[in-house]
Amino acid sequence: MPIITSEITSDSTDLSGRRYINVRAPDHVGAMFRATCLVRNQTPAEVLAEMVTRFEADAKQAELDANLANAQNDEAPSPTFNWCTRLEFGAVLREAYRDARGKVAARLAWYVAQFGLTDAQLRNLFGVTAAQLPALKTRIAALAAKYMDLQDEVGE
Repeated sequence: MPIITSEITSDSTDLSGRRYINVRAPDHVGAMFRATCLVRNQTPAEVLAEMVTRFEADAKQAELDANLANAQNDEAPSPTFNWCTRLEFGAVLREAYRDARGKVAARLAWYVAQFGLTDAQLRNLFGVTAAQLPALKTRIAALAAKYMDLQDEVGE
């Protein structure tokens, strides 16, 4: 998802001769990215392009991390897809599910089940064949059901 514009807000040289550029770039949802960059044998346009690329990569990673933390939390909101795609998040979710244990594994299985992935997407994410897919879906559904059973339990 894009940075919609970017600009150099200041371009200055300090007493030692080092050149600094301040960059700001708003994105498509209104967040403002700002940075100060030391320029080394680069044109301001090259610095600007490099910073926008870094802003976009950082925003995507932050969103993936936040979505995963939310997926692992019992009272989590739905994931956001301002910077990452559903499939990119699906890959992160898959990695977390592979290494998860106990309640977190059950929560992630429930999340995968609720995520609305197609059979082809599930096969690609989990690296299974069409013949193996029904067994995978059954395992995920069973673990998701255990998670829901756990959520329904009450003390006495």
